[in-house]
Amino acid sequence: MMRAVLLYVLVFCASLWKVDAQTIRFTYRHALTASGTTVDIVREGAEARVVVSWINYRDSISSAVDTAHSLTVDQYNAIVSSINSIDSNDVARASQTRGRDGTTCTIECDPPLTPIHYVVWSPDINTKERGSTQFLATCKLILTAAKLKPSKYF
Repeated sequence: MMRAVLLYVLVFCASLWKVDAQTIRFTYRHALTASGTTVDIVREGAEARVVVSWINYRDSISSAVDTAHSLTVDQYNAIVSSINSIDSNDVARASQTRGRDGTTCTIECDPPLTPIHYVVWSPDINTKERGSTQFLATCKLILTAAKLKPSKYF
Protein backbone atom coordinates (compact mmCIF):
# COMPACT_ATOMS: atom_id res chain seq x y z
CA MET A 1 0.00 0.00 0.00
CA MET A 2 2.80 2.40 0.91
CA ARG A 3 4.55 1.68 -2.41
CA ALA A 4 1.35 2.45 -4.32
CA VAL A 5 0.95 5.78 -2.55
CA LEU A 6 4.62 6.66 -3.15
CA LEU A 7 4.32 5.72 -6.82
CA TYR A 8 1.20 7.86 -7.16
CA VAL A 9 2.97 10.85 -5.58
CA LEU A 10 5.98 10.43 -7.89
CA VAL A 11 3.80 10.22 -11.00
CA PHE A 12 1.79 13.24 -9.84
CA CYS A 13 4.93 15.32 -9.25
CA ALA A 14 6.41 14.30 -12.61
CA SER A 15 3.22 15.41 -14.35
CA LEU A 16 3.69 18.93 -13.00
CA TRP A 17 6.81 19.43 -15.13
CA LYS A 18 5.31 18.56 -18.51
CA VAL A 19 2.48 20.00 -20.53
CA ASP A 20 -0.32 17.51 -21.08
CA ALA A 21 -2.44 20.12 -22.71
CA GLN A 22 -6.16 19.87 -23.12
CA THR A 23 -6.47 23.21 -24.92
CA ILE A 24 -3.76 24.95 -26.92
CA ARG A 25 -4.32 28.42 -28.38
CA PHE A 26 -2.03 30.15 -30.83
CA THR A 27 -2.75 33.78 -31.65
CA TYR A 28 -1.05 35.76 -34.39
CA ARG A 29 -1.72 39.50 -34.37
CA HIS A 30 -0.43 41.97 -36.92
CA ALA A 31 0.03 45.53 -35.63
CA LEU A 32 -0.44 47.41 -38.90
CA THR A 33 -3.65 45.69 -39.96
CA ALA A 34 -5.12 45.29 -36.45
CA SER A 35 -6.18 41.80 -37.41
CA GLY A 36 -5.04 38.34 -36.59
CA THR A 37 -5.56 34.62 -36.65
CA THR A 38 -6.38 32.34 -33.77
CA VAL A 39 -5.81 28.59 -33.86
CA ASP A 40 -7.51 26.61 -31.12
CA ILE A 41 -6.54 22.99 -30.64
CA VAL A 42 -8.77 21.11 -28.24
CA ARG A 43 -8.15 17.56 -27.10
CA GLU A 44 -11.03 15.48 -25.90
CA GLY A 45 -9.91 12.02 -24.91
CA ALA A 46 -7.95 10.46 -27.77
CA GLU A 47 -9.13 13.02 -30.35
CA ALA A 48 -7.93 16.53 -31.11
CA ARG A 49 -9.71 19.18 -33.15
CA VAL A 50 -8.41 22.40 -34.75
CA VAL A 51 -10.52 25.52 -35.23
CA VAL A 52 -9.13 28.55 -37.04
CA SER A 53 -10.67 32.00 -36.53
CA TRP A 54 -9.93 35.40 -38.03
CA ILE A 55 -10.14 38.43 -35.76
CA ASN A 56 -10.46 42.13 -36.58
CA TYR A 57 -9.32 43.89 -33.39
CA ARG A 58 -10.50 47.34 -34.49
CA ASP A 59 -14.12 46.33 -34.86
CA SER A 60 -14.08 43.37 -32.48
CA ILE A 61 -15.28 41.11 -35.27
CA SER A 62 -14.46 37.44 -35.13
CA SER A 63 -15.40 34.90 -37.75
CA ALA A 64 -14.49 31.32 -38.50
CA VAL A 65 -12.21 30.88 -41.48
CA ASP A 66 -10.82 27.84 -43.20
CA THR A 67 -12.21 24.72 -41.67
CA ALA A 68 -12.38 22.96 -38.38
CA HIS A 69 -10.71 19.59 -38.71
CA SER A 70 -9.27 16.73 -36.70
CA LEU A 71 -5.63 16.15 -35.88
CA THR A 72 -3.93 12.81 -35.61
CA VAL A 73 -2.58 11.76 -32.24
CA ASP A 74 0.95 12.07 -33.67
CA GLN A 75 0.33 15.65 -34.83
CA TYR A 76 -1.10 16.62 -31.47
CA ASN A 77 1.75 14.96 -29.57
CA ALA A 78 4.31 16.70 -31.81
CA ILE A 79 2.80 20.09 -30.93
CA VAL A 80 2.78 19.31 -27.20
CA SER A 81 6.37 18.07 -27.42
CA SER A 82 7.40 21.23 -29.26
CA ILE A 83 5.75 23.40 -26.60
CA ASN A 84 7.56 21.40 -23.91
CA SER A 85 10.83 22.15 -25.73
CA ILE A 86 10.40 25.91 -25.42
CA ASP A 87 12.69 27.26 -22.72
CA SER A 88 10.86 29.88 -20.66
CA ASN A 89 14.16 31.74 -20.18
CA ASP A 90 14.47 32.07 -23.96
CA VAL A 91 10.90 33.41 -24.15
CA ALA A 92 11.71 35.93 -21.41
CA ARG A 93 14.78 37.08 -23.34
CA ALA A 94 12.86 37.24 -26.65
CA SER A 95 10.06 39.19 -24.96
CA GLN A 96 12.44 42.00 -24.04
CA THR A 97 12.38 43.18 -27.66
CA ARG A 98 9.25 45.09 -28.64
CA GLY A 99 8.30 47.27 -31.53
CA ARG A 100 5.38 49.30 -32.82
CA ASP A 101 5.05 47.47 -36.09
CA GLY A 102 5.37 43.77 -36.62
CA THR A 103 3.49 40.89 -35.14
CA THR A 104 2.73 39.47 -31.74
CA CYS A 105 2.50 35.72 -31.32
CA THR A 106 0.98 34.05 -28.29
CA ILE A 107 0.98 30.40 -27.30
CA GLU A 108 -1.29 29.46 -24.42
CA CYS A 109 -1.97 26.06 -22.90
CA ASP A 110 -4.70 25.27 -20.48
CA PRO A 111 -3.74 21.89 -19.09
CA PRO A 112 -5.04 20.72 -15.74
CA LEU A 113 -1.98 21.74 -13.71
CA THR A 114 0.57 23.66 -15.78
CA PRO A 115 -0.83 26.73 -17.54
CA ILE A 116 1.50 28.34 -20.08
CA HIS A 117 1.26 31.82 -21.58
CA TYR A 118 4.09 32.81 -23.92
CA VAL A 119 4.00 36.12 -25.81
CA VAL A 120 6.76 37.09 -28.26
CA TRP A 121 6.87 40.14 -30.53
CA SER A 122 7.87 39.24 -34.11
CA PRO A 123 9.62 35.95 -33.32
CA ASP A 124 10.98 35.84 -36.88
CA ILE A 125 13.17 38.93 -36.32
CA ASN A 126 16.69 38.24 -35.00
CA THR A 127 15.47 34.79 -34.03
CA LYS A 128 18.79 33.27 -32.93
CA GLU A 129 20.02 36.36 -31.09
CA ARG A 130 16.75 36.71 -29.15
CA GLY A 131 16.43 33.02 -28.37
CA SER A 132 13.10 32.57 -30.13
CA THR A 133 14.14 29.69 -32.39
CA GLN A 134 12.09 26.97 -30.66
CA PHE A 135 9.16 29.32 -30.11
CA LEU A 136 9.09 30.18 -33.83
CA ALA A 137 9.37 26.49 -34.79
CA THR A 138 6.38 25.74 -32.54
CA CYS A 139 4.36 28.56 -34.11
CA LYS A 140 5.08 27.17 -37.58
CA LEU A 141 4.17 23.64 -36.47
CA ILE A 142 0.82 24.86 -35.13
CA LEU A 143 0.10 26.81 -38.34
CA THR A 144 0.95 23.74 -40.44
CA ALA A 145 -1.32 21.54 -38.32
CA ALA A 146 -4.08 24.11 -38.89
CA LYS A 147 -3.53 23.77 -42.66
CA LEU A 148 -2.22 27.32 -42.90
CA LYS A 149 1.00 28.31 -44.67
CA PRO A 150 3.66 29.54 -42.21
CA SER A 151 5.32 31.45 -45.08
CA LYS A 152 2.29 33.77 -45.19
CA TYR A 153 2.83 34.64 -41.54
CA PHE A 154 6.62 34.72 -41.13
